[in-house]
Amino acid sequence: MDFNFKEPTLLIHDLIHETKLGKPEAKKELERLLVDKCMYDLYKFLVEKKVLEPDHERMESLLNLKNKKVEELEELRREETDNETYRGEVDRRIAELYCQIMDTKSGFEWMRKLIRDDMSLSLKMDIFLCKARMGLIIGDKKVVEESIDMADDTYERGCDWDRRNRYKVYKGVFRMMARQFKEAGVLFSEVLPSFESSEVVSYSRAVRYMIFCGLLGFERKEIETRILKCSDVMGSSEKLGVQLATSLFECNYGGFMNDLYLFCKSLQDDVFVGRFVNLFCREMRLRVYGQVLESYRLMLLENMAQTFGVSVEYIEKDLGEFIVEGRLWGKIDRISGVIEVTPREGLDASSIVGYGCDVVRRIKKCVK
Repeated sequence: MDFNFKEPTLLIHDLIHETKLGKPEAKKELERLLVDKCMYDLYKFLVEKKVLEPDHERMESLLNLKNKKVEELEELRREETDNETYRGEVDRRIAELYCQIMDTKSGFEWMRKLIRDDMSLSLKMDIFLCKARMGLIIGDKKVVEESIDMADDTYERGCDWDRRNRYKVYKGVFRMMARQFKEAGVLFSEVLPSFESSEVVSYSRAVRYMIFCGLLGFERKEIETRILKCSDVMGSSEKLGVQLATSLFECNYGGFMNDLYLFCKSLQDDVFVGRFVNLFCREMRLRVYGQVLESYRLMLLENMAQTFGVSVEYIEKDLGEFIVEGRLWGKIDRISGVIEVTPREGLDASSIVGYGCDVVRRIKKCVK
């Protein structure tokens, strides 16, 4: 049998996040999933973290069911046999069970045993990716980082193609969380044609992340080739991101702000990129302003405001902030009502976003 450690999935990670945001339907679904998957240890953990209220009768029932499932497999392991293949299969079933029910202590111990006893790189990749998901679910940054490092080493040593492709999705997610948007966008772009990582995110969500990261990190030509001319993207259900990318690329400035608002709204509660939505919104405004102004030395603020369908006051304030930060190169003449542009060479999209992240970090330090 092929035990690929695809449970637990990160659906439960999403539900925990949404429950913390106060969404009652997510809480209801989280509790249902914990019961269906017999996740006694995770239920107890979430009660201790005050994410869920204690239900002692339910927890006792889950503990009894967990013990029963474990005992059934332990009974198989106690059988007298010289068949090492069979014993190895039983050990994997036990390890996978502990992972499925989110008993991290026992699960991690059995994972270490399998890694020690089995030389298969593919099995090791399955284990490291599973452990990374478990670390995310319980919020253990150290477990996540160690697991991804070991998965990266396994990738370099050479496991099978399917697992290498799956690993790219994980790497894309973690690069995105680390604000390495261009690299994340490329990784998501590479896996879309043969996507097989639904235990992490859905296909449509991977497309959404690719657009999100791509608009932050890709140059104009890459936006065209990796997004707007990519059949996997254009044939997906991700319409808001495609519309925003189209408006930017085709210079449809009249609808750009609304497209930006709708795409950002769709991401604001996302467990991975919700924290970056304000940054994304700001970087997209900077990018589109630069795109409009790159052909001009002078432009009336009134004309620019009309172009985007906003007030003169809004555009003047927004442009002024970017100029003060050194993100747009020019000056505003309030008497004449114009912006005078001084182009700066040598900055690509990734450099601009990187500079923006540095500014954000400096501001946070000042606030602290």
